[in-house]
Amino acid sequence: MGFLLRIWLLLALLPLSSLLGATSETTWTLLSNREFGTINPSAVLRSFSFKNGVEEDVEMNALIFQEKDFSLLVMDYPLQNKSLLEAVREASCSAGVNGGYFQLSGTPLGLLMHHGTMIHPLQHAGILSGLFVNTPHGMSLLRTGEPIPPDATEVLQAGPFLFDHGHPVIGLESTKKAYRTFLATNGQGVWMMGVISPVTLAEAAQILFTLRSTPIPGLTTKFLTRALNLDGGSSSGLWADTKPISFSFRTDVCVRDFLGLKVKKEH
Repeated sequence: MGFLLRIWLLLALLPLSSLLGATSETTWTLLSNREFGTINPSAVLRSFSFKNGVEEDVEMNALIFQEKDFSLLVMDYPLQNKSLLEAVREASCSAGVNGGYFQLSGTPLGLLMHHGTMIHPLQHAGILSGLFVNTPHGMSLLRTGEPIPPDATEVLQAGPFLFDHGHPVIGLESTKKAYRTFLATNGQGVWMMGVISPVTLAEAAQILFTLRSTPIPGLTTKFLTRALNLDGGSSSGLWADTKPISFSFRTDVCVRDFLGLKVKKEH
């Protein structure tokens, strides 16, 4: 009994990072980083390739854009009768991704708001830990417990948070691999939305962390402060009206809602 007690005490004193396993300690290496095309000078689609020394290469395609020129809006389709490409074109958007979670019946999971009208109320659930919020004064990623500005016009609840305060969130799921759709920002007007080929949530966070030390044209180093996981897996899709050719990834997905990127009107 004394021996078992000593073992238990040893485990209890181990650092949390040791108990989380090797996944949180995985180091990813950026293999390639290239520009695919542009919507305009302040919106660039880049393709990245990563490797962690064990798994096969992981690909990420992401549109990096400036908030001063673009805004994100919610596109809601209760009947799920529009594909990503149809929804984006119908809303006259320059790009788009799939949005938040929804039930088999099509009912949204979490807060959903468009043009200031609430479509579905806030929900408190472990995975629904974050919010994309758009107001007349700017966009932000918020924790579910943080106050939502009263003048919010577009809100989409999703999760979990992948990145916060410039670092990967601890304790993310580390066994199930799937396509991951995400939305990220530096909190100072630079945004990124994209899709990562099948990885775990913990791996997705570590991959985004790799970009903090990667020189990317138009971005400063350590630019990521927050990143929110959107509905992934079979719901993942990304389209961008880039030049010289448009970017398409699973644009035929039909889900409850999407996020569309719209050029701001000139004043």
